[in-house]
Amino acid sequence: MAAFLPSGGGLIDYSAASDDRQADARSLQERGFDVDGPTDGGRRLPDGTEIRWRVARIRQDGRLLPFLIEDVTPRSLRVPGGSAAEHPNGATGIARLELVAPDARAATRSLKALIEVPDEDLRLGACTFVRVAPGRDIEAGSRLDAAGPGPLTVALATGGLGEGEELDLRRSNEVVIRLLGRSS
Repeated sequence: MAAFLPSGGGLIDYSAASDDRQADARSLQERGFDVDGPTDGGRRLPDGTEIRWRVARIRQDGRLLPFLIEDVTPRSLRVPGGSAAEHPNGATGIARLELVAPDARAATRSLKALIEVPDEDLRLGACTFVRVAPGRDIEAGSRLDAAGPGPLTVALATGGLGEGEELDLRRSNEVVIRLLGRSS
């Protein structure tokens, strides 16, 4: 992360929720991935409530693959729902995550092994993974040079609002966020 921040920021990592991190980590190991963890994490909310979680990370060069996160305290404390989750832009969830890697074929193989899909439809839940070639995209090449393989751009499902809009980089901490204008 230290090399990434001086380059202007952006996405650095992403996670996959787990209801049973130990079983999921064991499954990943059976598919040939080396997994580190668990590591305990947590923080105190402004109202004093303590929230806790555990993470396991797939050993890799960069951040192409997600880390696993399992909530110890109720997930609703860490990820609020209801009106607290409503946003004026209509975002309802992550619909697409664009990932950059020096070798698109190797990235595809790793992602397919991770999510166990037989074809090119790289989906995890409602999110589709898209590989971006660094040679064809200046932004992708810069990200790859700054932080290695990993997430480049996120597209949010919006239920029809803001279709085609891209959020202002100054207001999104240099993260490219696109609004797809469709429900996830």
